[in-house]
This record gives sequence, structure tokens and C-alpha cells, in this order.
Amino acid sequence: MVVKPILKEGPWSFRFAYLCTTLPLYSCVLLTVATVAGRRPYFKKVVLRMWGRFLPKKVIQRFQ
Repeated sequence: MVVKPILKEGPWSFRFAYLCTTLPLYSCVLLTVATVAGRRPYFKKVVLRMWGRFLPKKVIQRFQ
């Protein structure tokens, strides 16, 4: 909803911008809600697994 009106260059720029905005925001919201609910350790693993698809293993191991 936010990215689509801004980018009109093509489908790949939209996909890239969508991933760059949605993934970090979703991770932050997920960890915030999980912390409030008292389930942070489990959802931290979920977020690290999600980011592990995009980042090298060395970077992910720093946060474990």
C-alpha cells in the first residue's frame, strides 16, 4: 500500500522495495508483540530463521 504508488519503474523494483520495507517492519512488530506476550525466545528464533534466508550464516550467528 505504501510502496506501490511510489515505484512505477517496473515489477522488480517494486519487489525489492517491498522486501526492504516489509521484512524489517514485520520483524520489529513480531518481536514487540512477542515481548509483551512473554514469548520472545520462541519468536526470536522465528525471526532469525526468516532473516537467515537473506543474510549470511555468520551474521545470523551473531544474534543467536
